[in-house]
Amino acid sequence: MAKKNKKRGGTIRFSRETMYNAGMEYCDTTIYTVKAPRKARRKLGKPSRPCQEALNERNAKLRLKRLIEANFTEGKDIFVTFTFDKGHKPSSRAEARKLFGNFLRRLRRAWKAKGIAGEPRGIYVLEGKDGGHIHIHVVMSAGMDYETVKELWGMALFVNFRILQGVEGGFDPLSKYLNKQGKLAEGERRWYRFGDLAEPSCEEMNAKIPLDDVAELGEYIRDEMYAGEDVIPTSERFAPVEDRYPGYFCAKAEAKFLEEFKEWVVHINLYRRDTPAGIEEADWRRREENKISERKKMEARLGL
Repeated sequence: MAKKNKKRGGTIRFSRETMYNAGMEYCDTTIYTVKAPRKARRKLGKPSRPCQEALNERNAKLRLKRLIEANFTEGKDIFVTFTFDKGHKPSSRAEARKLFGNFLRRLRRAWKAKGIAGEPRGIYVLEGKDGGHIHIHVVMSAGMDYETVKELWGMALFVNFRILQGVEGGFDPLSKYLNKQGKLAEGERRWYRFGDLAEPSCEEMNAKIPLDDVAELGEYIRDEMYAGEDVIPTSERFAPVEDRYPGYFCAKAEAKFLEEFKEWVVHINLYRRDTPAGIEEADWRRREENKISERKKMEARLGL
């Protein structure tokens, strides 16, 4: 039987699980330690300092992934890289942003003229330094074909236009690619957004999981789930994690032990199963193959 949450000195320590739901299919959850004064148990308390630092670093990267998962669809929406030819090369990142803003105004007018429902929505990232070869990566809603987008841009050395696709772990590789920038100038952001994007919802659950169970889960993920030569764990290895989340399957799990403070931080990426009864791994593979087929059909329709 798992032990109850523990008291140490003048504080009570308990677990907190923070779950973000992004769209109809994806959610991720993080389990960590919270400390609160023993005499003020009604207060929510704050994560311990090392946990908070680890959470801040992770959440800065996860926010972009959640927005992509909540707003865009594999095989339907698009990923575009815009470049500049010599005649339009911006001298700074600020100028590149201004030029992209002008493009968005042209895109909105064309969107409306074609009678496309809603408005263009997306997330964009500037890559390159002032005076260098700046280019812009954009995840955006589908609606315009390649030739129209290229014509509206009108400043390109080339435009790389692809149907949006992820992998079994969702949009992890894409969000990491877009987050790869180093230190930014004061006032700059790692990424920018446009259009009406849905915000992922957040739920916090206190003391739902005893601290000893958090440690057991962390040790299992670190020492057994990814042990051996398997790059992707088998369904059997995922089972102890998935048992905690009925209706979901685990795409990825990570666990970090903060040695100095004897605390665990556990993070799990989950995707909703297609039916309440769940799906087998073979069914999941077939669904992934169907997504690839649909993407190829979309590419053919758009002339890519």
